[in-house]
Amino acid sequence: MTQPNQLTFCIVGAGCNGLMTALHLREYDKNAKIIIFDTNKKLSPTVNGGNGALHYTMSFPIKDINSTFYLNKDMILNLTYSNKILFYLIHTLEYIFNNKKNRTIVKNIIVEDEDEVECENSDYYRKDFWDNLTDKLIKQNIEIKDMIEIIDYKYNNDKIILLSKNNESYICDKLILCTSTNLNLIKNKCYHQYIDSFSGYSAIVEIKNAPECFYFKDDIFITPYDEKHIKMTFILEVGYNDGNYYIDSNNKYYNKLATYIKNNKEIQRLGFISIKNIWRGARAMTYDIIPFIKQIDNNVYWLTGGSYMGTHMAYKFGKWMVEMIYNKSFTPLPNNIKFDPTLKRLENIKKKYCYIIIIIILLIISMIIYLK
Repeated sequence: MTQPNQLTFCIVGAGCNGLMTALHLREYDKNAKIIIFDTNKKLSPTVNGGNGALHYTMSFPIKDINSTFYLNKDMILNLTYSNKILFYLIHTLEYIFNNKKNRTIVKNIIVEDEDEVECENSDYYRKDFWDNLTDKLIKQNIEIKDMIEIIDYKYNNDKIILLSKNNESYICDKLILCTSTNLNLIKNKCYHQYIDSFSGYSAIVEIKNAPECFYFKDDIFITPYDEKHIKMTFILEVGYNDGNYYIDSNNKYYNKLATYIKNNKEIQRLGFISIKNIWRGARAMTYDIIPFIKQIDNNVYWLTGGSYMGTHMAYKFGKWMVEMIYNKSFTPLPNNIKFDPTLKRLENIKKKYCYIIIIIILLIISMIIYLK
């Protein structure tokens, strides 16, 4: 029961961003009522799978990454999906010119000291880290409502009414969207033009020789899960987002995916035993592959955009989200590194490259005219 003067926070998304935001909210306000919603059972598949890959495209050569990424050209070139062509053009230019700078920013955002190596240990990769965090949140009277899909919200005076797919409603004072896959909710309410999505398959696989750290080999990302299992991520499709969901043995794609997993050379080298589960997962990525926070409506906030590095950055961005909600100054990064965690950063990136693109186009037109 809500107490007088007690704020109710609703967080949509029980991924790493949602859990870390709830953690910081509880640290800041011991009396707030905090509810986390997720469409899946207990937690989103991304967290259940020990999501994480700090180096992602920032470390591995493009020629290697391209072997597991597929461009959904129909989605990207379809003009009904606004700004996709421009997004990927700016995204590519940002990677070419600012990858080193952005990588330095990422390393100063994460909590741990990560070495500049492909293979590194991280608690954030492991299932038990997120299980323990979830247990901690529950002990702090944070409620996690699973199997509930929030599809919209509306205002009733100074309250926000959340509407679920099964026609249930929930009342809160402040709404925090920590989801990139609920497109019905996000696209209607949020500034989606500064991010795009990619989807891929992941699986928890039991093996004989579990590695201690994350790496990429034979077209798959391999992440530690526990002493007997790994999470593998494969067949990533850029420009497409169909949500997070599990694929059971009755699904028509299950056998094809299971065969792919069993026949992968690296999985065979690690000593394949069995497949625990397979799921389809989606990620939101920004121009610089770094998340952002934004107040998008009256008492409604959005945190997304971490791609496969979001796991490591969730702690700091969850803290920045709480600081935004309570109108506090953002905690600065170490080493005097200037960084804006808000959407304004992406707006400035877009503005800069749009000017460059316009100049290039004008130069090309001028050259054509001159040659004629």
